[in-house]
Order: sequence, then C-alpha cells, then structure tokens
Amino acid sequence: MRAFRLSLLAAAAAALVLGCNTPLGSSGYSPPDPVLTGAWGTAPGTSGSFVEFALLASAGNITGQGREFRGGAYYDTLQITGQYAEQTGALVLTFQYSDTASTATYKGLALTPTQLAGTWSSVTDNDQQFDRNFFVRPQAPCADSAPLLGTPSAASPGYLVAFTSAVTDPNAATARLGTLFHFTPGLVYSSGTPTGFGANILPSTAAMVRCDSTVAFMEYAGAVLP
Repeated sequence: MRAFRLSLLAAAAAALVLGCNTPLGSSGYSPPDPVLTGAWGTAPGTSGSFVEFALLASAGNITGQGREFRGGAYYDTLQITGQYAEQTGALVLTFQYSDTASTATYKGLALTPTQLAGTWSSVTDNDQQFDRNFFVRPQAPCADSAPLLGTPSAASPGYLVAFTSAVTDPNAATARLGTLFHFTPGLVYSSGTPTGFGANILPSTAAMVRCDSTVAFMEYAGAVLP
C-alpha cells in the first residue's frame, strides 16, 4: 500500500513539472500545445494489439513515452521524440523501443483535436508501412467519473484503482469489478487507506471502471505497480 501512496506523490510532482512553462531563450516562454499534449492511443485491433503514449508538445517540439501491446500481451516501452508544424498540424514522431532497440516512425497530421492520422513505418516489422490513427484516450462515459491521475508510464503498464471509504471488503469489490467489466485484477490492497487494486486493462475498460460508484480515483500505475 505504501507503493500506492508514493505513486500519488509522484503523480502530483509530475503535474507540477508539466505545468511549468519552459524558457526558450530570448523568445520568453512557450506553453504546451493544447492539441497534441496529452494521452493518445490506437484502438485495439482484432488481435488485441495496441499502442498508447503520452505527449508533451511545445514550440514545435514533441517528447513523450508509452508502451506497445502485441496480441494483448505487454511487448515494449517507447521513448518518443518529434516535431510538428503549428500552422498546419503536420507532425513526425520517432518511437524508440527500449527492450528491442528498434525504431518506428510516424508521419501524420493532427486531423482534429482528438485524432492523429498518418503512416507508421516500423523497422521491427521489416520496414512495413501502414496507415495508423491515434485517438485521445477514452473519456469516462458518465458525468461524475472518478479522477484519473498521472500519465501513461514507460516503466510499467496498468492502472491503480482506489476504493471509496464505503467499501468494507476490497477483495469482494475487486472481484465484482473484474466480473462486471471482464478483466483479471492484479494485487489487491486490502489494508491501509485507501484500499484498492492494480489491473492491466485497456484504456476503454478503465474509462468504464471510473464510473463505478465504489471507485474514488484511478491513476496510471508507473513503476510502482507490483
């Protein structure tokens, strides 16, 4: 449970860092680009494969981190660099795979504030090129959803789910959510405050879990997920 609490402090620190403007020499300060900055991902394919990542864009430069799943299983972490044209929305991203030491390139366009459209070229897949769209991560389908803290981490996939104080049996509450939303929960935090559990689930599933009345908040797991 200590890891759970420490991750909250880390998320708060990250929010402060991202909230600070970056000096750009004599030009002063440049705030993050509101169109590109945030969490993005592909829709899961028929094989269960998908990519998700977080971007920070400012003054034409992009940095980020994310992860890739293949066949529904965790595959590799991603470090991202790139550039974009503020006037046209055109962008080029380079994805560096941490474990396999390979790269992928994405050339596209910020088609709308919620969709990137372009071409993915992957050295990992024998230089295969194909069209790929990225979308803003799903929003919870309810007006009073539990907060989602932090950003996707390249260190560890998954989410941490914190229960409200009304939950007296976190094991039973965890099992109920797993059955309701069709996923296998991870470690349950049954002592301390708050109680909760870890889960390696799709962003679309996380969006629905946030609407359950037993959930106080969720956060990206980061490096502390057991």
